Amino acid sequence: MKIFKVIPKLEKPRHLALWHKAQESQWSARAIDWDAPQGISSPQLKDKLAKVLTPVLMSEQSAFHSASALMPLLAKNHEVESQYYLASWLVDEARHAELFARMFQRLDREPLSTRRFPGAYLFQSRIISDDPAIWLAGLLVVEVLAKKVMQEFNRIDLDPALSQISEGILGDETRHLGFNRVYIEDRIAELHAGGAAPAKAFAERLTERMEQVIDYAPSLFESLKPELAAIGFQVDTVLDTLPEESRSRLRKSIGAGERIAAERAEGAALG
Repeated sequence: MKIFKVIPKLEKPRHLALWHKAQESQWSARAIDWDAPQGISSPQLKDKLAKVLTPVLMSEQSAFHSASALMPLLAKNHEVESQYYLASWLVDEARHAELFARMFQRLDREPLSTRRFPGAYLFQSRIISDDPAIWLAGLLVVEVLAKKVMQEFNRIDLDPALSQISEGILGDETRHLGFNRVYIEDRIAELHAGGAAPAKAFAERLTERMEQVIDYAPSLFESLKPELAAIGFQVDTVLDTLPEESRSRLRKSIGAGERIAAERAEGAALG
């Protein structure tokens, strides 16, 4: 067994700021008022909501395993500050999975068989990479989608516990998107130090990965359209706005990375 005896330099203040904010923002399933009267009394509507929540629970469990797989990739590159933040991300995803598992208990329903949602597997398979930045380009779509789904649950306000869950998760997703932005910005800036061409080629790879994941996003909802309509969930709005927000966020990260590189070059020239 390898023992790591490393004193990290901790030279990435933006990563550390996200890590500190994540520590200060932690919460648990005990924060939810599970004893609040249920907002849904119809057994049929409970059945439909349980179907809708099945791929949500699957996605949270998948996100936990996905983030877990990023840790050794960051360790390989000695990206300690990013590892610190990722530790909090793992806690977030584990909490989300627990929350939705408890939501099924509240509904007194079981998730549907995962065989009913092959699209979810196709969607997740497009994310994995042995490069953290490429992986994060795919996860960007997942995090934007999660944010939109939670906003939609808040809007329809079916059940007080589900609304509390959604509100809490929205805060977590904001931090995840912040880490995604900072990590990709730094990666683009580092590549620019070796010339514009490598950075441009890598930006194209990031964009390609993001587009692959966007293409598979509708498959998550294809078999659930009747249930989504029954609970008032506007899935078309979610899917219509997902691509542009994802693209806009990635473009901004790439552009910011280029600006950071230019500022560093200017500073070095003046120094």
